[in-house]
Amino acid sequence: MKIIKNSLILVIGMLLCGAASAVELLGHKWYLGILNQQALIMSDFTEQKPYLQFETDNTFTAFIGCNQIVGNYSLIDKNGLQLSAVVPATNIQCKPEFTTLETAFVNSLPNAQVWEITNDVLYLKSNPKDITSIAIFMPDEPY
Repeated sequence: MKIIKNSLILVIGMLLCGAASAVELLGHKWYLGILNQQALIMSDFTEQKPYLQFETDNTFTAFIGCNQIVGNYSLIDKNGLQLSAVVPATNIQCKPEFTTLETAFVNSLPNAQVWEITNDVLYLKSNPKDITSIAIFMPDEPY
């Protein structure tokens, strides 16, 4: 009972301090909420919600409204990130607003150099000192 109590206190303390998150970065769908400081209008996405998923084999997949996007990533040090080979895996004709969003996403991802999870929300930033994020993702479909 003492071990469980101490473990519970440690986990609660880590969560309150922001030092840990209940959600892991890898193997989980992260649903896009904000890209380049612009909130997405979720009612625009009727079939599938935009997401990013990091796999354990150093690849990632994403869906941002129309086409599947794939690429590679490397985790560097504690929260460093390098994304490369960010390309559409499908070539479906999209509505203009989805084409604009996908282009912005594909162009923005390589700028992400840092990842951070706070209160189960994933932030991708270009610099650890940045106040703003390139993209913000939720762990569950928020809509």
